[in-house]
Amino acid sequence: MKRLLFILFFCIPCLGFSQLKVAILDFENTSGVDKYDGLGKAMSNMLITDLKNNIHPRKIVFMERSQLNKILDEQSIQKSKNFDKSTAVNFGKLVGVDFVIIGSIYVLDKHCNITSRMVNVETSEITHSKGVDGSINNWMTLKSNLAQEFANAVNNPISLENADQTTSEGVLVQYSKVIDAIDENNVEKAESMISMMKDLGVDFEYIDLLSEDIEKLKEKLKELELELEISVTDPIGAADNFYESGDYVNSIKYLKVGLKRTEKNDIGYLIRYYYYLSRSYLEVDVEKSLIYCDSILVIYPYFELGIEVKCQALHRMGRFSEISEILKPALNNYEDYGSGNIFYASLKKFKTDRGFKYLDGYRTINNGGFFEISLYDERKGHGDPHSFVLNQGRYINNIINLIHLYLPVKESIECLSSKIGTVDEIQDYNEKEIAFSLGWFYLKNNQPIESINVYKKIFNYFHSEKAQEDYISPENIKQFQEYKMSNVNLAHGYLLLGDTKSALEIYTLYKFTETFSNFGGLNTKEVYLQDWEEFYQDGILSKQKYNEIKKKLDIK
Repeated sequence: MKRLLFILFFCIPCLGFSQLKVAILDFENTSGVDKYDGLGKAMSNMLITDLKNNIHPRKIVFMERSQLNKILDEQSIQKSKNFDKSTAVNFGKLVGVDFVIIGSIYVLDKHCNITSRMVNVETSEITHSKGVDGSINNWMTLKSNLAQEFANAVNNPISLENADQTTSEGVLVQYSKVIDAIDENNVEKAESMISMMKDLGVDFEYIDLLSEDIEKLKEKLKELELELEISVTDPIGAADNFYESGDYVNSIKYLKVGLKRTEKNDIGYLIRYYYYLSRSYLEVDVEKSLIYCDSILVIYPYFELGIEVKCQALHRMGRFSEISEILKPALNNYEDYGSGNIFYASLKKFKTDRGFKYLDGYRTINNGGFFEISLYDERKGHGDPHSFVLNQGRYINNIINLIHLYLPVKESIECLSSKIGTVDEIQDYNEKEIAFSLGWFYLKNNQPIESINVYKKIFNYFHSEKAQEDYISPENIKQFQEYKMSNVNLAHGYLLLGDTKSALEIYTLYKFTETFSNFGGLNTKEVYLQDWEEFYQDGILSKQKYNEIKKKLDIK
């Protein structure tokens, strides 16, 4: 093993009796390989540990990494990057230390080169510089050489017992990930990784020392949590601000403060906090997001935003088959969504299961915002427990959007047709919404006959008395863009069936320049092209037919 590359050693003034303050920054990974980024943290943390445990604090005080990270974050200084002598001097003055140690690590084919420099903040001089080189398995020897040389440089020689131990790249990378978790204040993650390493029989004394750091972190977080609980006046407002800025960890922290203050029988606020927690956890811990989603759906199984977040969570976890198990009953039983009897029956079951004597303050979410149902209070008998009314059409549209987002074409057909596929006539606006999507998925699955049949039913609905009951009269029917798109999709079906004549008769009814507000402002011509291009890419429409229809409609 190559030992010393170079040592530049100068006398360090004023070391006699004054206490020195030293900051050791994370070393920079100059390898260009991302997986080695954590080794810089591993090195700085080990050096702080070795020197702090072997040099008396009356002689030298080493700043904790947590202190350094806090200042780096507050000053928006990027950790471990571009710290030259000048930057180190400025940082040293900022934190009030005498010396700053910076360094770099280069790894290639399990071989690493480590350099370190100690900068005198007052004089701006590099008062000590050292480089070591060797196999990454001999990391402990390389680290100990750096630590011992630094201790000699400040006239406090040390001897390290672990200098000859060997380790592996995997252990070092995992060790650095634990440090990452501690830096993020993620106690559970750090403890889980340490537990995994111990279960694998990893013998690495620095892991045990990290356990001590975690215990300190727990105490610190308890203190911060207590301060937060005392100071915060609007947990949801603060959490929402953090969520919008992308700070999901702090969003969760404030939501948990609010949840602690919530009475367990206050069903409205429980739903509210569970929803916001599920949404924030979706970005940092998908499994916990799923837990809060289920907590909502236990209270009320047709809670649309809970269903939405659960679909997102399952999708991110790769549990695709479970999504249809949620969406199919949500669609098939959409009539229950607007039923006060169903809603309160669900609450009654929840109350019984939890052993509550009463439930208070019923509130829920609708259309993305909160509103009060009736503030029904079982203790005082206030309010009407059956006044629950929600927008059914909005609910169906949201469920259909989730089907479009998360289910494959064939599963989408199965889900939609289970509700609408066998009806002879469409009875209301909601069934029309379901049928419209079903017809489109039939097109996507190259089933033009089935699609034509569905869109003919939609056409008949628009011209029926049922449509007039839904405020769609013959005079305003053309204002409904879905009426026009139903006809256009009917024409698509004829086209795929090979009946170009029938398709063209429908296509030419509409001006190319007319726009679709619910299709991103595209005009008719652009919508046609988008649809045909999609059919062509899916292999449903041949290139010859694609070009033929564009030519006949004079679309270049």
